[in-house]
Amino acid sequence: MIAMIVQKKILHYRDIYPIKWLIKKQINLLFIFLITILVIACNPVQNPLTETPGSTPSVRVGYLPLLSAYPLYTAVEEGYFKAQGLDVQLRMIKSGPEGNEALAANNIDVAFSILPSLVVARSKGVPDDLVSIFGASIDSAEIKEHRIIVPINSKFSKIKDLRGKKIAVVGYPGRTSDVLELLDYLERNGLNEKDVQLIGMPHADQVTALQSGTVDAAASAEPYITLGLLQTQVKTLKDQDGFYYRNEQTQVTTYLARKSWVKANSNVSKKFIAALTKGLEKSKDQEWLMTKGLPSFNKKNNSNINFVKLTLEQSKKLHLPTVLPSPTEAGLEYVANQLVRYGSLKKAPQEFSSMIYKSTTTSESK
Repeated sequence: MIAMIVQKKILHYRDIYPIKWLIKKQINLLFIFLITILVIACNPVQNPLTETPGSTPSVRVGYLPLLSAYPLYTAVEEGYFKAQGLDVQLRMIKSGPEGNEALAANNIDVAFSILPSLVVARSKGVPDDLVSIFGASIDSAEIKEHRIIVPINSKFSKIKDLRGKKIAVVGYPGRTSDVLELLDYLERNGLNEKDVQLIGMPHADQVTALQSGTVDAAASAEPYITLGLLQTQVKTLKDQDGFYYRNEQTQVTTYLARKSWVKANSNVSKKFIAALTKGLEKSKDQEWLMTKGLPSFNKKNNSNINFVKLTLEQSKKLHLPTVLPSPTEAGLEYVANQLVRYGSLKKAPQEFSSMIYKSTTTSESK
């Protein structure tokens, strides 16, 4: 349509203006045309999902395969999305930035990701309307989901023993939740980023890397910590040196979507959040979660959940993260200040309430 308008304009001016002026006019119109196409390409339209009688709207979900995604896994396995009339299509993502890029390009609708990805996206505008629509997992030294592990026969027992050593951590040199907390942990113990060799590595690869000697230690997470401990492959650093997340509760993961998608698909998004809420409520039954839920959350099931297969014994030994219904402004502010402190942002955002979307079952954020 834009091309037709440009062509009509050129034909209109062809007979009434000199050729030099016409050439200049053609160039200007062509420039406007290209800029318009570029703007459209960079800002894909969030098309509403049609809900006709008998149809099943699809929601494309990119997710980090973390233990804290158990409300999502539960909602899939227990059929809560299907009960809401939704077809949830799962796709594993490897990092928060990958999820942001997929959301910006309209390749997925929802990402189970980390809070730093939300704060960075809103600060840098890619995408500029990203919001948390549900959930915030929390960890602390008391919850114990994240710990420092070393090989079972290692001589290292304290964090200061790791000066000059190689430490694996998810997402480095990016500023993931694990990286931010590890850098803070090093500083609390008189070390800094330059005193150790940080190596980016997924949680799932860390135990193998420790066994092969590729790294000396790893900033790991459940369920890989418990799996390594039960198989006597690794041990944690002694006492409080093992817990690299601070004593206060730190908000880590959440479910992200573009607000334009949420508004364009209001009914679908409400149903999606309702199913996640039911998944979270079901998961509060820890006996069920440990004995029936977690052992079933793996890619061998028809749900395509790409999560490590756990036995009943392994599941019962895990340290589960707590999941809140939503992140808090204080939690987001803490993450933002960390991102500034460790060089990912020049300054922290001044307003956080707009980063939290609240469905009409409560109230909608500004």
